[in-house]
Amino acid sequence: MTITFSRQFPGYHVRKGENTFFVEQLLNEFDIDYRASTYMNMLHNINSDKLLAGKLTMKDLVDFHLSLSPNVTDKKLTTIRSGHRWVAGKKACLRVWSKKPYNSPQIQFFYPTTVVNTYKFGISDYGLMSLNDQSTGYYGEICKNDGLTPADFRSWFKMKDYDTCTNPVFDGQIISFSDKINY
Repeated sequence: MTITFSRQFPGYHVRKGENTFFVEQLLNEFDIDYRASTYMNMLHNINSDKLLAGKLTMKDLVDFHLSLSPNVTDKKLTTIRSGHRWVAGKKACLRVWSKKPYNSPQIQFFYPTTVVNTYKFGISDYGLMSLNDQSTGYYGEICKNDGLTPADFRSWFKMKDYDTCTNPVFDGQIISFSDKINY
């Protein structure tokens, strides 16, 4: 199954259009030196079928490789997705859009990766979060592991100020790629 990552913050976010650095953070978690020419070789190998089919060009891969920021040191250990289709042990194909989202071919930027664990995750309309149907105090850790600051996380999930309202506005999963996570 495929997970596509956004390289820019969405239009409704306070940082609209700025880089998320999710790809760089994920590659850091997998100990991949994406600045090296060996990473370009990896990109070529894992996208060879699309190259041969004419769905991607070498220019697409080179442009993607050159677009990666060399100064990112943070790591992204998880991703949050709506729904409940992921289970531990499944392989995830990690991708990004080569150009315009939904109107360009996708680039696979790493080998298929095993999902280490999943956690049921919810957010109420006033920012109350739950993990596995229990209120959680892991807010800062969840934000950091997802590659976001608390402010960016709140804007991404359109969270309002805290209140007692508990209407769910997000129902999904935290998908962990790391055995370092144990919520």
